[in-house]
Amino acid sequence: MVTLVLTLPMLVKAMPVSMPQSKLDGAPRLQRSLVVSLDAQKRLTLHGELASIDAIKHRIVKGQTTVELAVDGAVRYADLAATVDALRDAEPAEINLLTR
Repeated sequence: MVTLVLTLPMLVKAMPVSMPQSKLDGAPRLQRSLVVSLDAQKRLTLHGELASIDAIKHRIVKGQTTVELAVDGAVRYADLAATVDALRDAEPAEINLLTR
């Protein structure tokens, strides 16, 4: 097994690939991401600081901001749904539910 692991990189050969041409400039796009947490007492935090739903919505740039939502396991589904609905009003690019 050890011999295989040590010799495997030598067996790999590069395959020539013809890449398509593109007019894209390749400049990276600034990604905006907000990390929001919802605890069992329905308190919201933005990057670890207490925040209101309106303050969070104010930070969302329509169609460009991704919201990463971490939710305590004790939060009722109805409260999670209400929070997601409120965040959707600001039209973020995505709302992702984080898991641990």
